[in-house]
Amino acid sequence: MVALLCEYDALPGLGHACGHNLIAMGSVAAGVAVKEVLRQASLCGKVLILGTPGEEGGAGKVHLLKAGAFDGVSAAMMAHPSTRNAAASATTAVAKYGVTYTGRPAHAAGAPWDGVNAVDAAVAAYVNVAMLRQQLRPDWRVSGIFRESGEQPNIIPAQATIEFDLRAPDVIQLDQLRRKVLACFEAGGISSGCEVRVDQPMLTYENLEPNLTMAGTYRAYAEQYGLQFSGALVSTPSAASTDVGNVSHVVPTIQPYYTLDAATDGGNHTEGFRDASNHPASYDVTFRVAKALALTAVRVLTDTQFLQDIKSEFEKSRALSSLHNNGSDAVEPLAKL
Repeated sequence: MVALLCEYDALPGLGHACGHNLIAMGSVAAGVAVKEVLRQASLCGKVLILGTPGEEGGAGKVHLLKAGAFDGVSAAMMAHPSTRNAAASATTAVAKYGVTYTGRPAHAAGAPWDGVNAVDAAVAAYVNVAMLRQQLRPDWRVSGIFRESGEQPNIIPAQATIEFDLRAPDVIQLDQLRRKVLACFEAGGISSGCEVRVDQPMLTYENLEPNLTMAGTYRAYAEQYGLQFSGALVSTPSAASTDVGNVSHVVPTIQPYYTLDAATDGGNHTEGFRDASNHPASYDVTFRVAKALALTAVRVLTDTQFLQDIKSEFEKSRALSSLHNNGSDAVEPLAKL
């Protein structure tokens, strides 16, 4: 069974600025095409069009994995609108943390010594992370904002909240980064005398490991439909993160990127990309991409050797990941925080 994954959630305030409307369109079109090929040619096989809500922070695919939605699936695929054509591109692993500091309120002019300033704790943590960046690897990313920082300047704030995203090439490096950043959070509380609570409001997104056997076949079909690729099959890894990454560690998966034909003055998550995602020219290229996905899926379902090659690559990749994990320092799983 081959699964065609549909994303369809929009961005708050921006709408479909990541092209998820096109992802759903392409996967549905590909799935219907595969069904018709199987029916008309009297071929054995099954295609699943799987709706996957909440990619933008909701970890829909992670929940679907836990619910068994991918049981029996031999391969999963979808194509993502982008500013480049890439058949195989890895993504980063990401974890999100919300940190709440609780102090004690007091009048900032009358008796500030009676207060415990939660904003001081948040600022200290933020500055600690900023200083930490000098020692971070070039492909690690830490970004943060202040969610809550008091109501009035004449009141010592009793509560402050910050939120941070942590990204790294894989979950092992993400755990290493996590340790460093969590120490910064804790230090903010210690230095100010505040209580610290660290929450993980989003399930961890693992790095995407594309199956190169499938990706190469997709690229060959996509070129037949006019898509142009430059360089080697494996493209520069994307700094973005996606819950498709979690799927790729359970089922052989591809998520090729494709350029929208409509002109855009910005990349994903911009108003320009939103406008391009809702343009007829982008619908056209999405259908061409869908044909390439459909042909790839049909080959998975009908070519026994091709499927075996996909599985062999996947098992080798899992074995290498397991070896890497066993050779690393023991770390507390992110999900337990």
